[in-house]
Amino acid sequence: MESSVAAAVRAIAERSKTAIEVSHNRSLKTSTYLVSGRPEAVARAKREICAKLSPQVTRVVQVPALVRAQIAGVRGRNLQEIQTQTHTVIVLPKAGRDESPFEVLDVSITGDHSSVIAAAQLIEAIVDKRTTKRAVRITDVPRELHALLVGQDGATLQALEHAHAGVQISIPGPLDADAAIGVVGERDVVQAAVAEIRATAHALLQSSRTVTVTVPKRQHQFIIGPGGQTLREIVRSTGCSVNVPPPRSPSDQVTVRGADAALMQALSLVKLHASSVAVETVNPSTIHTYARPMLYVRRALQYFHDRNRFRRIESEHGVELRVPSVAQAAAAQTPEQVLIEVQGRDARAVTAAKDAVCALFAAFPPFHFNGIDVEPHLHSLLTGDGGTVARLQAARSIYTLFPKDTAARDILVVYEGFNPDIDRVAPEAREDAVRALLRKTLEEFRQAISNDDSYATVNVDVPVSLQRSLSSAQSQAALFTAANISGRVVLRFGAAPDDSAEAESTRVRRRDDSQLSENEVQVKGLTDDVQKIVAELNLRVAKAADYERLHSFRDQVAVPQQMLARIIGRGGENIRRIRSERDVTIDVVDGTNGASALVKLQGTQQDVAAVAAELYEFIERLADQTAETISVQADIHRALIGSGGRYVKRLEEKYAVRIAFPSSRRDDDDSSPLAADQIRIRGGRKGVDDAKVELLELAAYEVEHNHTVRFSVPAAALPHIVGKAGVRISEIKDESDTRIDLGDPSEGNVEVTVIGTRKGANAARTAIEAIVAEQESQVDVVLEVPTKHHRFLIGSGGARVRELVTQAGGNPDIMTGPDSCRIQFPRASDKTDSVRIKGDRAIVDAVRLRIEALVAERERMTT
Repeated sequence: MESSVAAAVRAIAERSKTAIEVSHNRSLKTSTYLVSGRPEAVARAKREICAKLSPQVTRVVQVPALVRAQIAGVRGRNLQEIQTQTHTVIVLPKAGRDESPFEVLDVSITGDHSSVIAAAQLIEAIVDKRTTKRAVRITDVPRELHALLVGQDGATLQALEHAHAGVQISIPGPLDADAAIGVVGERDVVQAAVAEIRATAHALLQSSRTVTVTVPKRQHQFIIGPGGQTLREIVRSTGCSVNVPPPRSPSDQVTVRGADAALMQALSLVKLHASSVAVETVNPSTIHTYARPMLYVRRALQYFHDRNRFRRIESEHGVELRVPSVAQAAAAQTPEQVLIEVQGRDARAVTAAKDAVCALFAAFPPFHFNGIDVEPHLHSLLTGDGGTVARLQAARSIYTLFPKDTAARDILVVYEGFNPDIDRVAPEAREDAVRALLRKTLEEFRQAISNDDSYATVNVDVPVSLQRSLSSAQSQAALFTAANISGRVVLRFGAAPDDSAEAESTRVRRRDDSQLSENEVQVKGLTDDVQKIVAELNLRVAKAADYERLHSFRDQVAVPQQMLARIIGRGGENIRRIRSERDVTIDVVDGTNGASALVKLQGTQQDVAAVAAELYEFIERLADQTAETISVQADIHRALIGSGGRYVKRLEEKYAVRIAFPSSRRDDDDSSPLAADQIRIRGGRKGVDDAKVELLELAAYEVEHNHTVRFSVPAAALPHIVGKAGVRISEIKDESDTRIDLGDPSEGNVEVTVIGTRKGANAARTAIEAIVAEQESQVDVVLEVPTKHHRFLIGSGGARVRELVTQAGGNPDIMTGPDSCRIQFPRASDKTDSVRIKGDRAIVDAVRLRIEALVAERERMTT
C-alpha cells in the first residue's frame, strides 16, 4: 500500500513540478503531505493529492430545476470548470420533456471530502445568484402517509401551505412513480415547512392505524379504476391511504391506513368497488387434453378472433371479454398468459358467458386444426374467385386462415363441424375422420402449388459480398423498383441461414425448388417478374465484377509507429475523410517490436496513388514536427485566446499549428502538463517559430495595454466625474485611450479601475483626481444677514454682488470650479436672513468677510 502511495506522490510531484514530503503517523492512522513550490503548482498538487489519496464520498445537493442552465453553463462549461477546479465528478440530471421550473434536481457530487464540499459551495453560489428560492425533496416519509398529509379534500396540505406563505408542496399520488415530497420556496421558509411536514407525518403515524382486507387479485383493477381514477377518488374523499399490490406481486392483500373516523368509510369504498364487477376466468389450455396445449390455444384464438366468436358472446350476455390478441398468444409461454377474463355487473350473466366460452373451446378440439407452411408469394394460388379455398369451405366445411402479415408463411385450416360425411361417422371414429379430411385438404394445397406453371423459381450466381448489400428490405425494394416488377417476388440468399418451419407444419416445396449454395440467390414469383429480377441481378453482378477489377490495385505505406495515431486521427477522423474523398479501402496493421505500421490501400490506381501521396506528405510534415513552450503571464491568456477561441484559431489556421493553454485539454500526446503561465505551440518547425513570434508580440501588446490602476474617490464626487449623460467620463476615456470602471459606493468611497497603457492610465487618474480636488475645493457657506441689508448688498441689477466677487479675486461669470463664487439671497416671501455663498474656498472666505464688514458698517451708521 505504501509503495503505491509513494508512486502516486512521485507522479503528482513530477506533473506539478513541486517537492512533496510525506510523513505517516501509525498510531493516529494519518498521513501528512508537505508541498513546496510555486503557489499555483502547490494548489494543483494539493488538489491531486486529495483527489487520488483521500477516501471518495458522494453527496447529493438538491437545487431547483430553474437553475439547471446556469449550473451547466454554455455547452456544459460551468459544470466542467467546477469539476476541473475541485477534482470531482458531478452528475446533473438531464432535462425532462415536461419539466416544471419548480421541480427539484438531485445533483450528485463524488470526490474527496473537502473537494465535495468546495463543489457544493460553488453550486450553491450559482443558485444564490440566480434565485433566492430553494427546493427540497423529502424521501424519508413513508408512502403510506402521503394521503394522510394531503388529508380529506386536501385539507391538511392546504393548512401546511397556508402556515408557510409562498411555499409550494407537491405530494405524490397513490400511483405516481416518484415517491418524494417536493417543497419549493424561500430558503428559510422551506426549512421550516420541511420540519413541520416531518413532524406532521410522525404525528399522523402515531394517531392512525391500518386495516388489511383480502381482495381477489383479479378484482384489484376495479379498486384502482381507469388510469387510477377510482383509487384517487377514494383517497381524496376519505383522506386515507390505500395500498394495492402491483400486478406482478402475488399478494391479494389491500391495506388501508387512516384515522379511526375515516378508516371504515375508506374500507367500505374499497370493498364496494372491488365487488362492483363480477369476474370469472377461463384457462383454455385445460379444456382439452393435448400434448401441446399452447399451440392449440394459439390456433383456437386465431380462428375465434377471425370469426368474431368472442364478440357474439359479449353481445348475447352483456359482458366484456378480455381475450389475448393473436400476437399476445403467439408470444405466450405459459397458460397464465392466455387466460380469458369475463367481466360484468351481473354475476349470473358473467357465469353464463364463462360457460359459453368454455363450450366454444369444447366444440373445437385440437384435431379440428392443422397447418401448412407456404411461402407468401404462393398464397394467391389458393385464393381468388372459385379458388381451392372457397371450394373446400363450401364442400367440406373447412375454413382457411391466411396470415395478416404479408411476410408470414403459416396457413391454418380449421374444420368447422358442418360436414355430413363426418357427421355420419361413429363418434369414436370421428376424430380420425376429421384428421384425415384435414390431411387430404393440405395435400390438395400442395398439389395445387406444385402443379401451377404461372410461378417460377430460378437460382442466380451472386457473390456473398453482393448478397450482403441486397439482404436488407430497403435494398430489395430498390432492386424491385429498378427491375420494374408488378407482382410479389421472394428472394432467398444462400449466404443467409434459412429459417426452419414450425413443428407440426409441413413446408410446401415446388418441383423447381432446390438447395442453395453459398454463392446463390433464389428468386421466386410470377414468371415474368422472376425473369426481370434475374436480369437485374445479373446486371449488378457484372457491374460488381467490373468495379472489383478496377479497384483491385493495391499499395501500402509504411508509417512510423509513433506517428500512427496522428495519421488515423482522433476517433479515426482522418481515415474517414480519406475514404469519403477517395473510393479506397484502407486497412491499418500495427507494427510489432518497434517496427513501422503498414497502411494498406486498395482501389483504382489513380485513387490509391493520390492517397499514398497524401500519406507520404503527412508523414513528412509530422517528421518536421516540434513543440515549444513559452511563458506568458496567466492573466492575459483569455485575451490571447479571444472570444470563443477566435484569435487562437486564427493563429492555428495561419501557421498550421496547435496551441494549447493550461485551461484547455487539447493536447493529445503524452507531454507534461502546463503550468499556469505556460503556452505550448506544436506543429512544423517554421510554423511554430512564426506563431511564437506573433503570439509574443500579441502578449506584449496586451501587457502594454492592460496596465491597471486602482484608486478610490469620494462618492460625492461621482456625479462630477461622470458628468451629464456621461459626457465628462467619456471625454477622459477618449483622451487617455483607456477603459474606466466605476465600482459601487461603499462607506462613502467609490473604487475606480483604469485599464490601458501606463501613460494613458496615469493620465486618466490625473484627470479624475483633478476633478475630485476641484470638487473638494468648493464650499457652501450660510451667512446670517438681516433682511434690511439684502437690497443694498445685491445692488442695482446685482451690480454689488458682482463687485464683491470681483474684489475677492473671483469671476462672477462662472458657476463652478476655481475662482467661482455664487451668492444667493432669499426671496422676500421666505422671511429668512440666510444668505448662501458657494464656490472656491478662498473666494468664498473673502466675500464672506467683505459682506460682514459692510453689514457692520451699515449697522453703525443707523445707530
